Amino acid sequence: EEEEEEEEEAEEEEEAARRLPLYLALCNRSPSMLAALLAGFDGASAAAQATVQELLPGLLLHLPMEAVTEVLLAQLRGEPDASPPLAAASPLPLLALHVLADRATAVGGTVPAALTAGVLGLVSRLGPHGGAYAVPLLPFLDESQSVAVLPALLRLDKGDLTEALAALAHAEPPPLAPRALLLQLHLLKPEDGERGVPLKALIDAVQACINEREVFTRAELTAALEEVVQLDPLPLLTMRTIIQTMVNWPDAATAVMGLLRTLLEREVWATKLWGGYVRCCSMAMPLSRELFYAMPPAQLEAALASHPDVKQKLVAHARAERGAVPTAALGVLGL
Repeated sequence: EEEEEEEEEAEEEEEAARRLPLYLALCNRSPSMLAALLAGFDGASAAAQATVQELLPGLLLHLPMEAVTEVLLAQLRGEPDASPPLAAASPLPLLALHVLADRATAVGGTVPAALTAGVLGLVSRLGPHGGAYAVPLLPFLDESQSVAVLPALLRLDKGDLTEALAALAHAEPPPLAPRALLLQLHLLKPEDGERGVPLKALIDAVQACINEREVFTRAELTAALEEVVQLDPLPLLTMRTIIQTMVNWPDAATAVMGLLRTLLEREVWATKLWGGYVRCCSMAMPLSRELFYAMPPAQLEAALASHPDVKQKLVAHARAERGAVPTAALGVLGL
């Protein structure tokens, strides 16, 4: 009996898969029929799902965008005529959004404003994967919308997050200029909890930007950091980003020295960034000699205690050019 039931179920699934092209053809005449397709997708057989995913893009190329927008948003909102709401990770609405976005891009147009506003308004309700729905629409957002969606993007998996940031950075024109995107990432505060911004995700996001060298050039990075070092309080990732800039763009050394001097003037030793600051200065030797000499004696002594190799270099320099070294620094160096 079990075998008979399984055979019957298999036959029903095959028959449903055969009838799907006809149903999709009817959707072309009545776009509202898409609602039932979206609602039933997650529970459909693998064969039926494969058929829908294969044929749906072709259908969506011809349906009015406004009609598809209405059906999609109704489904995502879980409205009475489109209940229950789709799971956040369901591939079908994501596929639909990508098709609509590609369709708009191909003709140099845009997607309906109702679609972007509607999806962004639902992102926070759709759980940790909600930001995925915004990814196809990123090139069509304005600056304020892009800033607002960043926390949701940072809750995505690393691969999806990298894809999202690339979509923002390579949009023509980008809704956020590269330096503005970097600045906004630094303004986000790491928080715990489901709706917080994980610190690791924030680190991954900034690194993903730095790795896009064609977009995040030396000039863009240093311009963003010039604003970052003026923020109060200083963002947690400030020193990490400065170090990565120095590593990825060695010819940015002069600009980096200016950033480090600004931080010293702001008494960076009184913040959590001090350890990273000293490390950065040690990496930048001998360009950073004057920064070490400008440190208050107590801070200089502590910095040299953790970096004895730097102390040796400073002592050698001070002996050779004693008149160029502040008296307080000479005392710390034992000269």
